[in-house]
Amino acid sequence: GTIGSKYYLKPRSAGGLAKLARETLSMPELFEGICQISEYTDVPVRHTEDEMNSDLNNISPIKLQKADFSTGNTKAFLLYMAYFFDLPLPIRDYATDTKLVLDNSFRIISAFADLCALSKNLPNTLLSVQALQMVSQGRWISQSALANLPGFSDELIAELPQDMQHLCQLQALHATSQLKSKLEKLKNKIQSDDLKETLSIIAKLPLLDIEIDLKKIDSDSQEVDPKSGYRFRGGEEARLSLSITDANKQSSNEVIMKKFAKHKKNSWWILAGLPEINTLLA
Repeated sequence: GTIGSKYYLKPRSAGGLAKLARETLSMPELFEGICQISEYTDVPVRHTEDEMNSDLNNISPIKLQKADFSTGNTKAFLLYMAYFFDLPLPIRDYATDTKLVLDNSFRIISAFADLCALSKNLPNTLLSVQALQMVSQGRWISQSALANLPGFSDELIAELPQDMQHLCQLQALHATSQLKSKLEKLKNKIQSDDLKETLSIIAKLPLLDIEIDLKKIDSDSQEVDPKSGYRFRGGEEARLSLSITDANKQSSNEVIMKKFAKHKKNSWWILAGLPEINTLLA
């Protein structure tokens, strides 16, 4: 109830998400599940749009196998897929409906993340964090993050050398002053203005230094044992401290988003868990 109130969810919706949080999910199942709550029931389905929804499902890389295409819940799922995979929308009204779906996405997925954390479900919590990132970037989790850079088409990304497949690799090349010359070799495939903007973006990406300190604490006095290492016996208590510093002095606080209309500032999730038993600790 507390999480539902925090994110302005109807009690029935919060209950449905809490039940979903305890299941074992894939990313498609996560989106299919959250789209079943009543907040998405009101997504409009106009005359003959059930047929359009069926056609949209047919061209989607991730399809619903059994669905009622006349419901707002089904349409919400299909609009998410169209958003992630750049599927052509049948009519202009679908663009308006997509905005309605996305406007609700952050509070609904954030609520689901909190409910997964409450259930100590590490895999679902990680999926929720990835889902929020996907909505921000407008890309499915398996797609390249480079697609958000100006002029980086899927065709261009597919032809990039192995040392330019990820943003962190572009950052490393920029740090050694090699990125500009490598990108200039792609001039016949990327516009000069896009190239210039990409260099500016890479120069402003955060470069995080993370320091971790894990110490044993006395369960009675809560005092830290400064000599303790990282090995503990079952039942012992420990304090985990993290220090995160952005080493890039030119770093921008704005998230690069080509498709999501609203501005968003950088933020990070810190999860502590035991992947061997799929348990979230904090």
